[in-house]
Amino acid sequence: MIIVEPSFGLANRMRVIASCIRLNSKLNKEVTIAWQQVAELNCPYEDLFMPLPGLNVINKPGFYAWIKATQQSNALKKVSAAVINSLLGIDYCIKFNPLGNEVHKESEAAIFENVARYKNIYIKTCGEFGEKDDVYQLFRPIEELQQRIDERVSRYSANTIGLHIRRSDHRDAIANSPLESFFILIDQEIARSSETTFYLSTDDHTTELQLKQKYGKRIMTYEKDFSRNSSQGIKDALVDLYCLANTRKIYGSFNSSFSDIASRIYGIEIEFATRKSTTSQLV
Repeated sequence: MIIVEPSFGLANRMRVIASCIRLNSKLNKEVTIAWQQVAELNCPYEDLFMPLPGLNVINKPGFYAWIKATQQSNALKKVSAAVINSLLGIDYCIKFNPLGNEVHKESEAAIFENVARYKNIYIKTCGEFGEKDDVYQLFRPIEELQQRIDERVSRYSANTIGLHIRRSDHRDAIANSPLESFFILIDQEIARSSETTFYLSTDDHTTELQLKQKYGKRIMTYEKDFSRNSSQGIKDALVDLYCLANTRKIYGSFNSSFSDIASRIYGIEIEFATRKSTTSQLV
């Protein structure tokens, strides 16, 4: 039995589930996804995506919170974890929470080694393990959400470019991808073609207003609930993600999993708007 608990927000969870698709494909074993509704993602899986082959999604049982990572800092904690996990029917537990967009190949090796050795494995992570590939195309939003995506995308031109401006609590994105960097890139695209339009995805209403005031009808958005602590807010975030994914290319925010996953759904070009990248273009 392989149980995987994806953590954090929507894009991070998609990373983990994509890794589970690879795991299922390579091992030919069903993987159970333990889905938990929390403040940063308060929506059931089945309200977002169609079922995925080889994956069984369940609501995370309360007792799973007691499962401990097998590798601990000292012998006493290691023994305690082993006893608790054994009582819960878990032979080995791996927990890792990498930062940024790094793919942890060593974690994949550890997972495969331990899956071969132990019968019941529990993995909790917000990170991706394994080779990057096109499995993101296997994700299918439920019909209701797909209809909203299609309606918005039908308004695009052949030269609609995606903008993902992450704000809220993402300090790295705010510090390294300021609005001025996006303005430079937008102005350059308009200079290349006066017909260029933009789909803007942002988690900040003020930023949305600023872009619309500056660029007017060139900026398209999806009217959404900005809250992540509501089912509607997460559904809207998924629509926003796929609207971004359907653009010609994306200008994304530094170290944002949302920008990264949007580009990988259909394999489109992405450039991260940073102080360094836009400064070099002005030299």
